[in-house]
Amino acid sequence: MIDYIPTQKELPSEEEVRKLTGLYNGKLHPLFAQLLLMRGLDTKEKIRKFFKPVYEDLNDPFLLTGMDVAVRRIENAVENKEKILLYGDYDVDGITSVAMVYGFFTGLYGKDLFDYYIPDRNKDGYGLTMSSLSKLVDKGYSLIITFDCGINAVNEVGLAKTRGIDVIITDHHNPDGELPDAIAVIDPKLEGNKYPYKELSGCAVGFKLLQAYSEAVDVGFSYLYRFVDLVAISIAADIVPITGENRILCQMGLDKLNNNPSAPLAKLIDVSGFKDRNVSVERIVFGLAPRLNAAGRMDHAYTSLRFLLGEDMAYAGILDELNDIRRSIEEEIKKEISDLYKDLPEDKYTIVAFNKGWHKGIIGIVASKVVEEFYRPTIIFTEDDGKISGSGRTAGDFNLFEAVKECSHCLEGFGGHNAAAGMELKSGCLEEFTECFEDVAKQRIAEEDRKPRIYYDVELSDFEFVTLDNYDIIKLFAPFGPGNMKPVFYIDNVKSHPHWSRVVGKTEEHLKLYLFDKNGKGINAIAFWQAEKWDKIRNREFGICFQLSKNVWKDKESIQISVKQIIEK
Repeated sequence: MIDYIPTQKELPSEEEVRKLTGLYNGKLHPLFAQLLLMRGLDTKEKIRKFFKPVYEDLNDPFLLTGMDVAVRRIENAVENKEKILLYGDYDVDGITSVAMVYGFFTGLYGKDLFDYYIPDRNKDGYGLTMSSLSKLVDKGYSLIITFDCGINAVNEVGLAKTRGIDVIITDHHNPDGELPDAIAVIDPKLEGNKYPYKELSGCAVGFKLLQAYSEAVDVGFSYLYRFVDLVAISIAADIVPITGENRILCQMGLDKLNNNPSAPLAKLIDVSGFKDRNVSVERIVFGLAPRLNAAGRMDHAYTSLRFLLGEDMAYAGILDELNDIRRSIEEEIKKEISDLYKDLPEDKYTIVAFNKGWHKGIIGIVASKVVEEFYRPTIIFTEDDGKISGSGRTAGDFNLFEAVKECSHCLEGFGGHNAAAGMELKSGCLEEFTECFEDVAKQRIAEEDRKPRIYYDVELSDFEFVTLDNYDIIKLFAPFGPGNMKPVFYIDNVKSHPHWSRVVGKTEEHLKLYLFDKNGKGINAIAFWQAEKWDKIRNREFGICFQLSKNVWKDKESIQISVKQIIEK
């Protein structure tokens, strides 16, 4: 287990805290004022939008470059009864995008005009590819709309154009130089784009297209709202910041998931074990999303897409089984890599691993697990049909996309964003790429950034703030995720009760603690995966970074804390 360095976030000034509490006549607790200010919420209107967003708070979709052209082209295609193909990536973001847009348009116009396509991860590769287009150009489509992919598909869009097919690109990934010669390219990350929010998920960009189309043809929000639960799943699964417009869409989507989910999503929630229907971002990330992703990783993403479209509810069981298989294979590959790098030198900044037998659909997840264990930017390669492809994840703030771009002379192609990237190696370039990637990391990662940090929001002097009432208030800050993490608190000089604290878990991997602050106030605590620290903290003072949580036993609720990091003295 990696030890994290506790680091406090930048705090607002006392004057700023006083000013904000003054807006609420002193009834706002200074610590909550501090948490609001740390999220950039310094006015009543900003705070209202944060806690109670409404549809009208969404940005004007026509501020996105190319949106007006895209909407007109779709209107003309519908009017002229052209054949339209919806093309999405094979991960959750792409699948939900296609399910959402296909459901929206076929609900309005029927299924005759619209079709969908998801590439095969192993046979076609990522995004809009020549392999996929070769199967599609003679199918009679006059318009292709991409989702969660296509921003760098210059040659592919060129081929479509020579065959008389117009292409609309909707994407959220970073463009890499020249843009495709499409009818419209819609991506909030386009240089010069005046759109006020840049971090939309791919499905959220698709939602903006539907929002714009709805306004153009006078479709009410009540119809568009039917699909917002899919947007929430994409935002959670794609690990994009849950701030600004993403937060609004995520809150709306979670509300629908918990109160009126579509029939397929209700079934998926049940299969994932969440029969209480209390779906959160965390439950999407660890429950719903892995099952939707499993089809594209282990077989073909059509299983997930057709399930979301309601074609066969039995697919829920198949997705659950595929996820179990995926998890088993993932554990095997992860153990291989852990054993391989258990003696990794301290001066090695990156991990690049290759085995031609590893499953192509799993390596991205394994890369994430390797980063968790070793805290180094990691890229894992495997070979399929003579091609070596890789998937990478970053550690800390290291920009993986830019690092891979620095080594692009070794690659046939690549794509991604700051935290994750996919690529295909040129023949015989594995060693050269490995050296290049390591050199880039050494140049860009400062020595002090090589150890992970756990950022805490507030330092407490005692446990007085730790109450059920305050826990309930903190819950209102949800949905939690990147850009709006659940508040973390730090307190120093606590002690564990010698008899009421112990090691727990099937393999004795966790700690169940009863902690005292300096004033003698006690609190129940759980510290997952930190049992190895038990002997180091018994009968000694130590510090903790923690989050507020709730324990329910025989219908009785009590406050407890979840210890994220134990800091030894």
